[in-house]
Amino acid sequence: MITRNAKKFPEKVAVVSEGLSLTYRELNERVNRLANTLIEKGLKKGDRIGVLVPRCHPFVEIYFAAAKTGGIFCPYNNHFNAREVNDIIAYSTPRFLFLDADFGDMVDSLRSHLESVEHFVCLQKPKWSFMGDYESLISEGRKSDPGINIEDDDVMSIFFTAGTTGRPKGAMRTHRHVVTNAITGVIELKVTYHERALISFPMYHVACEDNMGRHFFMPNTLVIKREGPLIPKRCWNFSPRKKLRCVNSSLP
Repeated sequence: MITRNAKKFPEKVAVVSEGLSLTYRELNERVNRLANTLIEKGLKKGDRIGVLVPRCHPFVEIYFAAAKTGGIFCPYNNHFNAREVNDIIAYSTPRFLFLDADFGDMVDSLRSHLESVEHFVCLQKPKWSFMGDYESLISEGRKSDPGINIEDDDVMSIFFTAGTTGRPKGAMRTHRHVVTNAITGVIELKVTYHERALISFPMYHVACEDNMGRHFFMPNTLVIKREGPLIPKRCWNFSPRKKLRCVNSSLP
């Protein structure tokens, strides 16, 4: 979806977040750079990529970089405590872990127990010597598509659900599943062109993947607000040409 949109709608805005605006061309280039750097650092098809971040635009970039490399995107609940983070990483065994600096001290304290993780990457300039810098990874990579052969039935993501047991279980979603779900979502929810979708719910939830899929399929613009106090003016102070449409839909 991202590659197609970058070719057909290069200057259309893909993501708006905390004062940052990325077109589909810019987003695709950043995704490609990140994907190529991950491959150069040893990422193989089928490797899992753990993500411990709040709502933010890098979540989208890491998601599509994983998709382009054949890696499996594993987002973690950013409200977990240290024990829960340790358990979910032990369960999902990622080789790469992306994290926000807010979780740096926690991950540092758990590091000796995170046996599967070979590469730690901080979204901000890290103060921990064992972590890589996210923007440096992007700047180091080539902007061309990585060219990895991806099959429809390759696993694209694992989202975690506690269900009735209280312990997270991974739900595997294939590339075919994600694209098919995006198309049916567009039809059922009557998603149209030129919409701006506000992402205000947790991005580690499967509903976020569904929402990203249907709006990037169109393609539309995602507006991502980092967790914190709701300041209505920030959400609604758009010019008439950049009107934000918020829709709460339910099936009859």
